[in-house]
Amino acid sequence: MKRLFTLVIFSAIIFFAPFFFRHQLLYFSDNLTLFFPLRHLISQIYLSGNFPLWNSYLFSGTPLFADITIGAFSPFMIIYLLFSTPQAITISAITSLTLIALGTYLFSRQLKLNQSQSIFTALIFAFSGTTLFYTGNIVILETLSWIPIIFYSVSHALDSNQKRSVFLASIFIALQIFSGHLPLVLITFIALILFSLKNFKKFKTLFSIFILSLLISAIQLLPTIELFFHSTRVQTTNFLITGYFSLIRIPQLILAQFYGVQNLGTSWGFNAPLETGLASTNGYLGIIPLLLSLITLSKKKYLFPFLAIISLIFALGPQTPAYQLLRTIPGYNLIRAPNLWLIIYSLFIALAAAQGLKYITRINFKKNNLLAVSFFLTVLSIIFYYLQTNPGDLLSLINNYFNLPSFYSAQKTHIIITQILSNLFIVSIIIALAVLTLLLKSKKLLTKSQLIFIIIFLCLFDLFSLGRGNLFFAPLSVFQSQSSTSEWLNQHLKSNRFLSTTGIIPFTGMSTDFDHIVARKPFSNADLTNQDLVDFNFIQTKTKQLLHNLGLPLNLPTANGYAGIVLKSYANFWDPNALSINQVSINSFDSNKLALAGIKYLLIDNNQTPTINNLLNQGWFIIYQNQHTILENLTPAPIYYLEPNPGSIQLLSQNSNQLTFKINSPKTNLIIKNNYYPGWTAQINNQKYPVTPYHNTFQQISLPSGEKTVTLNFKPKSFSLGLLISLSTVALLALNLVKSTQVT
Repeated sequence: MKRLFTLVIFSAIIFFAPFFFRHQLLYFSDNLTLFFPLRHLISQIYLSGNFPLWNSYLFSGTPLFADITIGAFSPFMIIYLLFSTPQAITISAITSLTLIALGTYLFSRQLKLNQSQSIFTALIFAFSGTTLFYTGNIVILETLSWIPIIFYSVSHALDSNQKRSVFLASIFIALQIFSGHLPLVLITFIALILFSLKNFKKFKTLFSIFILSLLISAIQLLPTIELFFHSTRVQTTNFLITGYFSLIRIPQLILAQFYGVQNLGTSWGFNAPLETGLASTNGYLGIIPLLLSLITLSKKKYLFPFLAIISLIFALGPQTPAYQLLRTIPGYNLIRAPNLWLIIYSLFIALAAAQGLKYITRINFKKNNLLAVSFFLTVLSIIFYYLQTNPGDLLSLINNYFNLPSFYSAQKTHIIITQILSNLFIVSIIIALAVLTLLLKSKKLLTKSQLIFIIIFLCLFDLFSLGRGNLFFAPLSVFQSQSSTSEWLNQHLKSNRFLSTTGIIPFTGMSTDFDHIVARKPFSNADLTNQDLVDFNFIQTKTKQLLHNLGLPLNLPTANGYAGIVLKSYANFWDPNALSINQVSINSFDSNKLALAGIKYLLIDNNQTPTINNLLNQGWFIIYQNQHTILENLTPAPIYYLEPNPGSIQLLSQNSNQLTFKINSPKTNLIIKNNYYPGWTAQINNQKYPVTPYHNTFQQISLPSGEKTVTLNFKPKSFSLGLLISLSTVALLALNLVKSTQVT
């Protein structure tokens, strides 16, 4: 185990060198726009001594803990309590890879692989292109980090049939559920069933583990289920199958950079989406593990290769009939990205490769054969190197015999061919060195342990050279959205909200910038300089425009946002014909409707002159103009007020789950521009009053006349019931475990 941790730490330092030596952080895509702001909020609420049930900063107020996609109850949140959120994202990624390595090692040992084979499997899977691919979505990475240890604990429980083992397996699955990505949890369930078919008689134990894990995680699942049925996902799930592994991507399993490298900006692909390409490391484990898996298959060891092939078929999604079979499983239609199955594929390829490694260390290959193969591969690698450095001859040959589409200009074709040849050169060199190692072993110049060490080194070199294309690092400054504009909003936003138009006006959102990073000139019109990719000013410009969630770390409440789950009633309020699973469609800047949502200020980029002029013509006026333009809505837009009879109202206190007002008024209604949702209750002078919908979206409370203290609390029954079930399950299991131990 000590050797494993040494190799994991060494590999992590090498693979994450920008973090350890240049203090750069993982930032790409959802890490910056979704998980950074929301996990910052969650950690701040925890540190204040409260529980993160409600988010008052996005979507005019929305459930926070119930949105499982953020992982508010994830064990990894401990890291966010100890470090700043930008640092915590990268540290969490490294911790996840360490947990993957540990779990894979234990699982391998449970499967009777020796220590060297288990270390090999652990390192190959932990630092595979698959796991590194998900560093761009920290919640998926954290969720997948539990998969190996779940397989280990379930396998141990089925073999031993001990209550302690069943309890432990249930705990690990519950921890995976808490980590936040439910589609991957469901895939893990299905993969466990497939793996356990050899122990069909013990399905009762497996079923018990599943049920116990669901009961333990009821504190999270019940609020999530309640939110799901109040969200847009109920209507939009069935037609959002987008992330499947297309057949055209198969070459990437052998040559990771066949379609380019995302973090080098060379992503391309046949019939690929404009300006994004097909570059990806998802599913890549290196050439040696694939060859070792074939050796395992040739020795008629079918279990791991079979499970890997089945997982690959499932990753193809709607391209195969198997997908329709899977959709008969309850909840499977919630999986929008079948390519998540490549995680299971990668795990079993790594295990199959470990079996193949055992065979090559035992076999005495014919020296002449090894010498001939090594010589052939060396010559081949020299040819690839020559063509890579002198691609003109090959390009002429291609142009003479193939009519390439106009998209593939001479410059693009040159980059593509050079990249593929470079990939082939590295792969051929790695195979040649592996064969040479076997030759030295056959001549007894290397021991078996030395052979395995060299094979591990070659595999890690392969993954380091070709499997890091989805690792994106940037300086801390990309997370910093403070500016003179945000300072002005902090001073003037009191009982109102603001709205950033960035991301609402077409082509102004950050997705365009991310696309331009993965596909630069000549593969797109992205005009990024080398300096842009050093200081990332073009990203900082967008973060300072406070789009979507990026005002949240500055405590600036907004009416829109970007999240895993959106309330249906709120989405309908803005546009019932444009429902989305993670955003609301604010397609017009009607001052009355914006006022109804409490929006007093619009933040607009200075370059959007037509939009600014249009709003000025509608009666808005410029109240601030510096780095950005802020326009004020003249229609009154407070977040809370009294209607129809006025009076005095004062906000005494506010936290994530509670609001307290002091009010003196005749009989009237308290209107709060906070989304109406089950779980909000009101007390007026310590007497309960109902909270009812206002305009089918917000909250209102009927008030008696006189002076009163009004307190609103958010504590949904689903959370209370879930907490009771979780605590009761853990208590009963612990009691049962203690009794069985005493009997023993």
